[in-house]
Amino acid sequence: MSEKKWLRGDPDRPFPTDLDRLNELKSRYVAPTHEPIWFYRNRGSATPAEEARGRDYKRPENIEIIAEMGLHRPQRAQFFKGFGLERERLFIDETIRYARELHKRDILVSVYVGGTVFPDYFMKEVPEAVEWCRVDQAGLPITYSSFQLMRWFPCLNHPDYRAYLKRVLDIAVDEIEADEIFFDNQILRHEPRSCRCDYCVAHFREMIRSKYTLAECER
Repeated sequence: MSEKKWLRGDPDRPFPTDLDRLNELKSRYVAPTHEPIWFYRNRGSATPAEEARGRDYKRPENIEIIAEMGLHRPQRAQFFKGFGLERERLFIDETIRYARELHKRDILVSVYVGGTVFPDYFMKEVPEAVEWCRVDQAGLPITYSSFQLMRWFPCLNHPDYRAYLKRVLDIAVDEIEADEIFFDNQILRHEPRSCRCDYCVAHFREMIRSKYTLAECER
């Protein structure tokens, strides 16, 4: 990880003053995206522009543009969307190389950690993960925004999911040396979409037994 963290405007990182040059750089700048292209394909919204953006923002010439523009804020990169570490490994390795080049130029790196899993892919790598996912009172998976049925919420309480997520974070810290980890959709839902998985039900009952007497429960 880069040891130098300068603020824009500090003596060693002055504000750029050539506005014509900045505008020219801006016209060629490709903003980072945390979304892998296969997510857009899976969602049915992939376009040539999205494919080009996902490919081009990590290119050396774009990194040079970022540096010359004086950008130091965290550049958020694709990391873990929830398809599985094996499937995403090729792109994680790209992000490792991208982060190294940014750090050489004292630019901060942010990585994205998604809060849903894609069962069509994820369960092939981790079949037992079907037990980690949230279910409603009818035993049905709790999906993202009710309509993206290919995205399931994992149970944030489940120890096996937490252990898997720690593996993800180890890569972010040890291999990418990320300056920031952005957690997206690590959220709980209200009724009727609260988690009723076996783990949550068992621990809720244990909490009730330990906190209240039978007499208090019958009042």
